[in-house]
Amino acid sequence: MSHRAVSAQNVAFTYPSGVEPLIDVSVDIAPRSRVALLGANGSGKTTLLRILAGSLKPARGSVHVDNEPLRYDRKGLRAHREAVQLVLQNPDDQLFSADVVHDVAFGPVNLGLGTAEIFERVNDAMALLSIEQLADRPTHELSYGERKRVAIAGAMAMRPCVLLLDEPSAGLDPAGVEEMFFALEKLERNGTTVVLSTHDTALALEWADSVGVVETGTVRQGDPRLLLAEQELVAAARLRSPWPLELAASLASSGRIADGATPRNIKEVCQEIERGSSPVIRYGQSKV
Repeated sequence: MSHRAVSAQNVAFTYPSGVEPLIDVSVDIAPRSRVALLGANGSGKTTLLRILAGSLKPARGSVHVDNEPLRYDRKGLRAHREAVQLVLQNPDDQLFSADVVHDVAFGPVNLGLGTAEIFERVNDAMALLSIEQLADRPTHELSYGERKRVAIAGAMAMRPCVLLLDEPSAGLDPAGVEEMFFALEKLERNGTTVVLSTHDTALALEWADSVGVVETGTVRQGDPRLLLAEQELVAAARLRSPWPLELAASLASSGRIADGATPRNIKEVCQEIERGSSPVIRYGQSKV
């Protein structure tokens, strides 16, 4: 699997209804990175993912892979979709076959690959998502979380360098979310760049290397700790500030931790508290 950089430059898109979710969007996806696209429902996150995947052609602007512009002819789109795969929010939109193994094989079969390579890709993809035990199960008998993992396995069987996930945690209970991100960690160790859309700022703060906040048809991209600490930006995007940063601000106002601390999770919050409130106790003295 090669490692590719993907970018959108000054992209705009208008639906036939006249709705223009994206006005001037630029976003950069570095190889082997974790990128979270944040925005409220209807903000344009899914539209942007579809444009990055080549499923939609922008009205203005361009998509690039390793600085080469995406070509929208049959040959160009085929090459792009081998490099970049999109998994939609609802797995049922991407499950076509009667059982899991045939569903995961759908993409490689349509590439015209030989039987041996199809078999290898399917086995590898199911192992990455830990769904080997589901191989012969009818897809309609699977749980929602299992169907999500099967849909991702189908995308991974194409061996993309970039995987785009639309709201991968939506509809999952806490155990399902944990299983999903355990699977994503395996994909990342395998060299896959993962881009996901979400409105969960706490998830993005902890998980992502880079976040893009989608707001009024544009995207602000940057370090999660810095960007998600901008309360005006987060509010304008109709999002809620991530709870670790809200808690840090409250603790800083009472002197419990240092001003400007940007913990990403509960472990880092505890570390900041220990760092800010542990007095030196000398022998023979008691802690007051």
